[in-house]
Amino acid sequence: MRSIHSKALTPLTLFFVIVSGCVFRKHVEPPPPPTYPPVPVESVQFLSQAPRSYYRLATITVQQDARKPVEQTAISAREIAAQKGANAMFATINRYITIHNGDGRRIGVRLVTYVAIIRLSR
Repeated sequence: MRSIHSKALTPLTLFFVIVSGCVFRKHVEPPPPPTYPPVPVESVQFLSQAPRSYYRLATITVQQDARKPVEQTAISAREIAAQKGANAMFATINRYITIHNGDGRRIGVRLVTYVAIIRLSR
């Protein structure tokens, strides 16, 4: 027949076994994402939509004055994508917003978000 002490020790022992298993568990960090060498800016293609198979390298958001042409945002985003090693990119968001500067005037700003990718199939 069990004593009162052994009944109380069983849940307590179980608790310490569970806690010690969590405390001494080694945390494994995920491996760093792969890095790709920079490519020439001219080799980065603009796509009208996302291809079927690709690897996403970066999301690039470019902010510029709305009076400037959209091509200006594409050029700066293309340079960033080339530095990341992307061979293609496509736009996901093209938004026009107005912001207030310190003088109380409103300024039109264009925000364009691009996704820099590596195309896996052509």
